[in-house]
Amino acid sequence: MDMNVAETLARWPEVIPVFIRHRMACVGCNLSAFETLGDAARTYGLQPEAFLEEVHRTIRPVA
Repeated sequence: MDMNVAETLARWPEVIPVFIRHRMACVGCNLSAFETLGDAARTYGLQPEAFLEEVHRTIRPVA
C-alpha cells in the first residue's frame, strides 16, 4: 500500500487502534502526510510486511 499515513487514517479510521497498539504517534502528526505505511513501520522498528498485513486485516476482516 503506497498511500500515505494521513490518507489511510482519513479513509479507514478503524485502523487508528492499530497505530495506537504499536505506540505509533502517527495519528495527528503533521509528518503523516509525507510517510507511507511502510515508512512509518520502519520508523517505529516494526516489520513493514507484518504491519501492513495487520492494517489490511483491519480494513478487510476475514469472514
